[in-house]
Amino acid sequence: MPRITSIFIIFCLVTLVFSRERIRPEYDFRDSSFSLTYRIDIPPQLNSNEVLAILFNYDYVIQYSAKTNVKITLIEECETTNRILYEYNYLVARLGVEMLRRKIPEQKKVIFEMQQYNRSARIIPDVLSAGGTYQIIDDGRTLLYTQETVMDTRISGVYRMLIRRDVQAYLREVMNFIDEYARRM
Repeated sequence: MPRITSIFIIFCLVTLVFSRERIRPEYDFRDSSFSLTYRIDIPPQLNSNEVLAILFNYDYVIQYSAKTNVKITLIEECETTNRILYEYNYLVARLGVEMLRRKIPEQKKVIFEMQQYNRSARIIPDVLSAGGTYQIIDDGRTLLYTQETVMDTRISGVYRMLIRRDVQAYLREVMNFIDEYARRM
């Protein structure tokens, strides 16, 4: 009986620790496609318009992207759309992804869709399509990030690990930037 009690206590502690994580991921990898969903807590002192500005405006995006392995370049920006080139530099290859991003304030979301993709080495699979959203939900308390990607080949364990690592690291920088922005208010 004490062994069952110990296992139950450990299970409860692990559940409590992971339920308090501010970035909560969900993954679905199927053959050559995958979807990612992350939920991130938003500081209560920020309103939806401020968070949307951080997620969309190039001046903010370049600040939190600077702490990642992603180099970004603004191609064009209007009030509700922009095109940004994201360049990833890995040991074995470089890749570039041009994203068209649209801000839809009335829906509290930023939509992104891949327009172009290039790679320097065939060791990295071709991305056939990619897109997703940042959406503010739960009365402004949660940022929901979704991404859907289709590649030209089956996504193996190594690619899965790299995708998870890179997306989570990028979103952690987004979260840290939002937190810092909220503290300055």
